Amino acid sequence: FVAAYNALLKYLNDQQKYDPKGGTAKPLLGDRTAVALQRQIQSLITSVVPGASTDINSLSKVGITSNKTTGQLTLDGTKFDAAVAKSLRDVTRLFVGLGVPSNSQIEYVSKTSATQAGAYSIEILTAPTKATLTAGSAVPAAGITAEETISVSLYSNATSAGDTPLAASATFAAGSKINDIVNGLNSAFATNNIAASASNDSGTLTITATNYGDDYKLVAFSTLAAADQSGIGTTPLSSQGVDVEGRIGGHKALAVGEVLTSASGFLESGLKVKAPVTSTGTYGTVTVSSGVADRIASALDTLTKSTGTVQTRLTGLSETIANIDKEIERKSAQIAAKEARLREQFARLETLLGQFQTQSQTITNSITSLQNLASTISRR
Repeated sequence: FVAAYNALLKYLNDQQKYDPKGGTAKPLLGDRTAVALQRQIQSLITSVVPGASTDINSLSKVGITSNKTTGQLTLDGTKFDAAVAKSLRDVTRLFVGLGVPSNSQIEYVSKTSATQAGAYSIEILTAPTKATLTAGSAVPAAGITAEETISVSLYSNATSAGDTPLAASATFAAGSKINDIVNGLNSAFATNNIAASASNDSGTLTITATNYGDDYKLVAFSTLAAADQSGIGTTPLSSQGVDVEGRIGGHKALAVGEVLTSASGFLESGLKVKAPVTSTGTYGTVTVSSGVADRIASALDTLTKSTGTVQTRLTGLSETIANIDKEIERKSAQIAAKEARLREQFARLETLLGQFQTQSQTITNSITSLQNLASTISRR
């Protein structure tokens, strides 16, 4: 981080230099956009990080300081290592924005550049569930009485019409016990990439989808009736999960499976958490920090996006260049027209000069003739 920042700062400084000996200037010398960018980034580096731990809320507290003259960063390795040893999470939050839930049942997933630093409450209105099938009767302790085949299907997009499930079947010999059935089904699930698992619930077969939510649906049936067998029976058993419902920061969140995502238009916009809880109610808060790297990335995104400062500056420069090109074209046309007129005038003057020269020669010849005549007369 320190090396990357110093390289960026050096590049910006190099592009704004003036060479007094050669009398040459770099292209960004005096450019207000470059100056504003440099000042903004330096401000982000030295300021307190919103949402960070009060003990570690600035780079200086982990041994990273800025040279007052050059702006270059230096790292005190000893101080940094001590901060990491004290709290790796707090140091991480200093650089990269994270969410820290106050309740261990809530898991922070991610945030976006739109997510503002702050503490946001979590409220669960509907607890999420997984599709779960429970056999109608326990497997006999001595094992099933006859050979049986169990078929299981898993729908992963059950809320959409026409969803095609993944299916698996396993056949069990007479005398197979509950653990034999559990192991056989789990092997079949793994072979067919079915995200589900079978388990032994006090002798009763249970099949549970891996994922939460109403997109996941399990269907199972057997070739034999439930009694004295696996308990599944010939009538298909079906179960579909339920999506979580809840609020983040007091606002209704988007929900898929056990994941809540804050809707746009709020300070917590884009905040995503997992809530694999079993009951409704409030579950504390998620405190979001805005790390130095996040803030720099956000600032650069704002500057470089299509409506940002850099693009606006580029557009302005492009328009200026276009106007200069038009002016050059206009001036070139004027010069060409002026040149044409001057050439025409020159040609006419040459013609007139030729006429004058002819007349001059004629007059000269006439004068010579008159002089010769005068001389002849005088001799007589």
